[in-house]
Amino acid sequence: MTHRFGDLGTLTLVNGEWRNEQEHGWLDKDHFAFGDLDGDGVDDAVVVLFYSGGGSGIFYSLVAVMQHNGRLEPTAVKSLGDRIRINAILIRDGIVTVDMITQGPNDGLCCPTERQVLKLTVRGNRFISVQ
Repeated sequence: MTHRFGDLGTLTLVNGEWRNEQEHGWLDKDHFAFGDLDGDGVDDAVVVLFYSGGGSGIFYSLVAVMQHNGRLEPTAVKSLGDRIRINAILIRDGIVTVDMITQGPNDGLCCPTERQVLKLTVRGNRFISVQ
């Protein structure tokens, strides 16, 4: 399956992975959520893709996948950061909550220690922060 994923460009996932000349990436099979993101009464999903350009960084992106007329379409992408840890993702009342550990002001990229909880909604083809 081939889709355009925002800043990630166009990716073809084969068995949950992709490769190009510069990057290798994977679908995070442990962190995803189902729920209605657009109020149409049909469950959508959010998934996490992570990728590396060959160095020590592992970059995480959140992707909204909407159901439209029986087809799955990636619609929004948000970068979550480099070498983060995801605790949980859920969708409730159209709000995506991402509970994660990221780098605090005194942390090296290798060793995140700061808990961050993002609350997001999908508007058009973007994730928007909500309070």
